[in-house]
Amino acid sequence: MSGWPRIYYKLLNLPLSILVKSKSIPADPAPELGLDTSRPIMYVLPYNSKADLLTLRAQCLAHDLPDPLEPLEIDGTLLPRYVFIHGGPRVFTYYTPKEESIKLFHDYLDLHRSNPNLDVQMVPVSVMFGRAPGREKGEVNPPLRMLNGVQKFFAVLWLGRDSFVRFSPSVSLRRMADEHGTDKTIAQKLARVARMHFARQRLAAVGPRLPARQDLFNKLLASRAIAKAVEDEARSKKISHEKAQQNAIA
Repeated sequence: MSGWPRIYYKLLNLPLSILVKSKSIPADPAPELGLDTSRPIMYVLPYNSKADLLTLRAQCLAHDLPDPLEPLEIDGTLLPRYVFIHGGPRVFTYYTPKEESIKLFHDYLDLHRSNPNLDVQMVPVSVMFGRAPGREKGEVNPPLRMLNGVQKFFAVLWLGRDSFVRFSPSVSLRRMADEHGTDKTIAQKLARVARMHFARQRLAAVGPRLPARQDLFNKLLASRAIAKAVEDEARSKKISHEKAQQNAIA
């Protein structure tokens, strides 16, 4: 990374380094999740947020994991080390940004087709503001939906010191390529699986059982991002919408 992007991230990182003090789950991601730092690692985040990306970067550097801002070079091809599954909320709701995640997944899978020794580890990561492990009921709940720029600013301002970065077990892109192929439909399936994973992460982050828990589940299932993930699950597995909702909550 060089030029204006480096300057931009440095400027953005100044206030974040002061406001955000996050914790990592698990406490030591590489050994606890079996990550092999000698092999390529790329990160998948649920939606486009530079604050989340820089918060992830701080934890990666603290735990000797690859810097998400440094691109991966594979066989002479440079690819971003991070993928945003969703573009995030926009000021103009009628404008739908082009999905870059499917293209990036396809690019990564295609490299596995041409290089049989390549095995990129895809690590899903969730960044949550407003909830620390062990928080008791009745206290502030984490935002469980996509935040626009203004909402994210206030989340960082008020909840930045009460945040965590959750690393999930990695997915072997070599295994995906060998078992399912490398065409664009597999890249689309990979994006669907990632969306469903993050939908479940949001539900899991609700915390201890509360009297109004079912109402909260219903609201979450009605949210745009989770509703789309449930629809994708029902379509891809050819199950009923109700069954897909039950899978999301389970």
